[in-house]
Amino acid sequence: MESYKDLDSKYKFILLVSKRARQLLKGAKPKIKSKSKSLIRIAQEEVEKGVIDFKVIDEEEKEKKGKKEGGEGSKSL
Repeated sequence: MESYKDLDSKYKFILLVSKRARQLLKGAKPKIKSKSKSLIRIAQEEVEKGVIDFKVIDEEEKEKKGKKEGGEGSKSL
């Protein structure tokens, strides 16, 4: 897994935070204690503190994974 410092763009940071905020919205428990009640802010703090595990998948890996999982019509997020 990678750390927050390995993100090479703000765009990837935003994507990671938004996916984590969506998980929190669906009922996932926060991994940190925060003063904020905003799920987006909690997700941002979790990513910044490095408590969220993630892996950046490049286009080649994405294509290989898509072919293994069911052909060309499958999508990976």
